This record gives sequence, structure tokens and C-alpha cells, in this order.
Amino acid sequence: STAALQVILGIPPLHQQLQREARGTALFRLRLPLSTNVSDIDPSEIEEKATGWSTHPSEYLSPTQISLDDGGNINTGLRIYTD
Repeated sequence: STAALQVILGIPPLHQQLQREARGTALFRLRLPLSTNVSDIDPSEIEEKATGWSTHPSEYLSPTQISLDDGGNINTGLRIYTD
């Protein structure tokens, strides 16, 4: 049967997966406390996930970030490069 196959593969039943997702949504997204018999996690003590940048900074350059003026002659003297 399907239930036996789920047990063999280690896949939890669908109703348990849905309960877990619902509790995770209530706790992490909605910041609602779970019932006391489930957990004692306080939603206000959970850290927010960092979102990062929505776009790459190079796509929106401001004139003060980069100069497009000619920098002049680069052969201005002796240069030694080492590893």
C-alpha cells in the first residue's frame, strides 16, 4: 500500500506535512505563538531572515560611484609585480 511505501522511504504522511507547514507559517511568518502543548517558542525571539539586495548594484550606478573620465597615461613609471 501507499502508507507502507511512505514508511519504507521515510516520507511522513501528507496530513503531518501539512500540519508542519501550517505551524511553521504561523510561527515564522505570522509570528503567532503555537499552543502550549506543542512548543514553548516565543515568536518575538525568532530572528528575521536577511533579505539581501533585490538587484545587483552594478545595474544602478550613480555618478559618484564610478568615474568615466580618462585616467591619463598608465605608463607613469616603474612597476614591479610579485607573487
